[in-house]
Amino acid sequence: KDVAVAEFLLRHDADIFMADNNGMTALHVAVAQGSVHLAEMILMKRAARAGGLLHREEAFGRTVVHLSAISGNVEVLQTLIRLGKSESQNSDLDLFKRDSQWGWQPLHYAAHYGHVEFIDVLLNAGANVYSRTNGRKTVLQLANEGHHHEATALIEKHIEGLDCHRV
Repeated sequence: KDVAVAEFLLRHDADIFMADNNGMTALHVAVAQGSVHLAEMILMKRAARAGGLLHREEAFGRTVVHLSAISGNVEVLQTLIRLGKSESQNSDLDLFKRDSQWGWQPLHYAAHYGHVEFIDVLLNAGANVYSRTNGRKTVLQLANEGHHHEATALIEKHIEGLDCHRV
């Protein structure tokens, strides 16, 4: 039902930049709910990409990439990457941006919630496995503290495969 309402509003040129009191736009909500279809509908509008909707932050400084990491929806992430690259090289999606509240990157959220496939995509895209939050937590610590054994094993395997170890 929500998608049908959103489709109707988008067909009638609803303001896709409108945000709620927490800075959440329709794209933020679509991504947080894991709706690939709705995210695509919004991002197919040239104004959404040209106007920086992909980079817009909500109240805690999180972008749509952070929210997709929280939900763990890899299909949404791949949609954001695909449509984020379609406008110009200058507007590529930032997969490694830190939020303004805790200094967490999408990789930190994915590790915290144990989203193994999401972690794998970000590591293969070049995410820094040694990155620390403002509270000095590493990705490995977050996965381990959450008792996400499969995520912890993946991160450890990735670290073992690196040529050098950063401290």
